[in-house]
Amino acid sequence: MHPIILNKKILAVYLIIWILFGIAGALLLSPPGFMTWLYAAAYSAPIFVLLGLICLSAWYLCKFFPFRKNHIVKIFVVFAIAAFINSSIWLLIASEWALLFDSLFAHRDEIAGTIIETNLFFVLAFSLYLFSGAGHYLFIVYDEAQSTQRRLIETNALARDAELKALRSQINPHFLFNSLNSISALTTSDPNAARRMTELLAEFFRKSLDAGKKEFITLKEELDLASYYLDIERIRFGRRLAVDIQVDEECLRKFVPPLILQPLVENSVKHGIAHLIDGGTITIKAACGKRSLTVTIKNPCDPDRPKGRGNRLGLENIRDRLHAIYDSKGNVVVKEDSTMFAVDIQIKE
Repeated sequence: MHPIILNKKILAVYLIIWILFGIAGALLLSPPGFMTWLYAAAYSAPIFVLLGLICLSAWYLCKFFPFRKNHIVKIFVVFAIAAFINSSIWLLIASEWALLFDSLFAHRDEIAGTIIETNLFFVLAFSLYLFSGAGHYLFIVYDEAQSTQRRLIETNALARDAELKALRSQINPHFLFNSLNSISALTTSDPNAARRMTELLAEFFRKSLDAGKKEFITLKEELDLASYYLDIERIRFGRRLAVDIQVDEECLRKFVPPLILQPLVENSVKHGIAHLIDGGTITIKAACGKRSLTVTIKNPCDPDRPKGRGNRLGLENIRDRLHAIYDSKGNVVVKEDSTMFAVDIQIKE
């Protein structure tokens, strides 16, 4: 069915427009004079509404003769024939309505004579039908473009969701691998600590899996997860691992993707603190504006530390996730010198 007919509000506006056309069309029927013009307008308004309804039939011709599949000459011929037929039918109805209208109000065939004697109304109806056909074609092309864009957006959204799921699936195995190495290192030197770390690891995974089911969590929840991980690593490193968290209350209420900090904290421990004899302090800071959030994780590092090939997995994972979620509004900035390594997570809403 025609989309205008399906929408009552649009149909009402459409009919009002044709009523206004009819009122304006009264100028073609009457000489200057208020009463004469009002009489002509009362006649022409309903007949132009009828013309408007007839012009809606152009929609079905447009659907039956798609613009992209038919030559423009063929389309013009089809619409010219349709315009001629519909205009003739409309003019016949308009003439009969004029006779009836004049007789009802005891006028001397003023409107009927004007309709019969002039071809202007036929030319007007013919032209309006052709314009209606062109307008329907433009609407169909626009609607198809919008549908294509919607499908593209939906496809991109599905692809993004698939990418996010793949990226998030990398986090737990990567973290589990490093944690099991830590437990293994404690098994012989401190079995009780290894047992405690295993229990904490199980609890951490329970909480991280709950968070992982959500698209976003607050920064406070994310920091709690990171702190939980650091508690696990403190069993292994003891006093060598210290943590300094400096985050304003306002920033804690900001939303971030789950498990976005944990890989960075993990890297700080594995590739920073673990290579320092005296250990060091991992600093976590956050600064936020009305529509922005920057979280910085900073750790000291050994200038002679080994450059492992896998130490960038966490960074690449976060960068890819931020890009998938925020596009260019999410970024990861690395700052590094001989004794310090810092990562800024930048998010703009």
